[in-house]
Amino acid sequence: TRTDLRDYIESLGVDDADTLSCIADGTYESWIRENTTAASEAGITSTPTLLIDGEQTTRLSADELVARVKELAAR
Repeated sequence: TRTDLRDYIESLGVDDADTLSCIADGTYESWIRENTTAASEAGITSTPTLLIDGEQTTRLSADELVARVKELAAR
């Protein structure tokens, strides 16, 4: 629930009023729900999931990711 999430966030030391208000108000609930549904419909079953050029890939190191992006940009 929102209350549980807010309590958890506060237990981590977060005391920013805007952040806590966002959680309490459920500001992004519909966005999260819609994106979760879209990901599920696209066959994504875990996080993190990395898609490069529309293809699911394994985790990459930062250097590997930069190299892959540069490779695609050079096309």
